[in-house]
Amino acid sequence: MRVFTPHLPSLKQVAKCLTLFWFSTPCLGVHFIVEQPLNFGVVSISDNSVKSSLTITELGNVSSTHALWRITPGEPGRYRFSGFAPFTRVNFSHLISQPLVHMGNGRGETFELKTLLMGSTQVADQYGELVVPVGGVIESTGNNNPNYQDGDYQTRFSITISY
Repeated sequence: MRVFTPHLPSLKQVAKCLTLFWFSTPCLGVHFIVEQPLNFGVVSISDNSVKSSLTITELGNVSSTHALWRITPGEPGRYRFSGFAPFTRVNFSHLISQPLVHMGNGRGETFELKTLLMGSTQVADQYGELVVPVGGVIESTGNNNPNYQDGDYQTRFSITISY
């Protein structure tokens, strides 16, 4: 996530929220490619006295609450898995391991990746591949501290597959 300080007082922009996708599995022969990382676009937070959220669905629909506003669109993540037998049913679960933190100095406010939005089951195609679209919900702290630092923000999450 990248934050910029604009010229307007008490208004901050959060740009290009890139969520790192990491994947660990003992499933031999299964591979994955990040086609598009989850990106929340550019948003503006005008007041941090209440928790505000931004949602981007797997289909790319965007909504926000309270003082977190979308400036430019983001897009859902797209992750391609291959190496399954044709038409294999694959189940997904996820774990979010940390908030979105500033990568420069780690100080200031964080955003929390509250949840990932994704289907829990998909079926591989005739080639043993499937593409998983992933949306998410981020939330501000709501603690009245407007100290969101300029720079990149990122987090980690894991997706577990079973089949």
